Parts: sequence; C-alpha cells; structure tokens
Amino acid sequence: MEPRRELEWVLPVTGVLTSAAVAVAFAGELPDPIATRWTPSGNPDAASGRFGELTIGTLVIAFFALMPIAVADRASGIGPRRTMVVVGHVLTIFGTGHRLRTVTANQAADHWTDATVGLPVMPIVFTAVAAGLAGWWLSGHRREPPRNHGDEDEPGGTAGGR
Repeated sequence: MEPRRELEWVLPVTGVLTSAAVAVAFAGELPDPIATRWTPSGNPDAASGRFGELTIGTLVIAFFALMPIAVADRASGIGPRRTMVVVGHVLTIFGTGHRLRTVTANQAADHWTDATVGLPVMPIVFTAVAAGLAGWWLSGHRREPPRNHGDEDEPGGTAGGR
C-alpha cells in the first residue's frame, strides 16, 4: 500500500478511537438521558439515552468515517475517488466534534435540561474544512487503474495476453 493511501486512514481511525475513548472515559459523569441538541438561544431541546448516544453513536461515527475511505477504490474516476476520501475526513470531524461537544455540555449537568452549550460549532466546521482539504491532498495519488488489454471480450484485445 502506498504511504499516502495509508495516511488517508489516519484521521478517520483516530477520530473513531477518540470518540470511543471519550465515550468510555466520561460515561459515568453524564446524566441519563443526555442533551444532544440545543436551540439557537442555547437551551437543550432534545435528549437521547446515554447508552444509545455513546455506543450506537460511536458505531455511526465509525461507519460514516471509515466507509467512504473503504469504498473509494470502487468509485469510477479520480474525482469521485478523491471525493470519497474528503467525505470520510469531513464526517470524521463532524462526528467526533459532535461527540466532544455533547460530552462537554452534559459533563457537569445533573439532568439533561441543565446541560450548557458545549464546544462552539465554528471551530468544528473550520477543522472539518481543513480535514477535507487534507483528504483531497492525500488522495491525489489515486488514478484510474490501468486497463486490461488481454481480455477476449474487449475489441482489439489479444486472447491470453499474446
């Protein structure tokens, strides 16, 4: 595997592991249920069960972070392949950022309605943009696979590679 292709996996794997580590480390400090969404004025308006948010949420982050990278080679053309890597990197940041934001908001709350707004959203957005640009640069090595000129089914191909 090429070094740049291996580096495409670093951010998504790190994000998933960070998300899982935060879930395990802070699960005991969070109320059940926990606030997961806030109004523009900063008041919590939706909650989710702690177990579901921390376990199923981690699996969802893993799926959306890792799957685009895994299927990038199946996309046709350099543009869609690179786009899949970008999508994986951006979704990693948004998923992990949401996890960190939710945990920091609920950490000191006795009840989900007492949760404060966690981390600000804009640094997460800017980090996601930077991760997307990094993914685009890292995936620059992806090219169209060479065509197999030995197939009998292709016109002009020679049977058996002769």
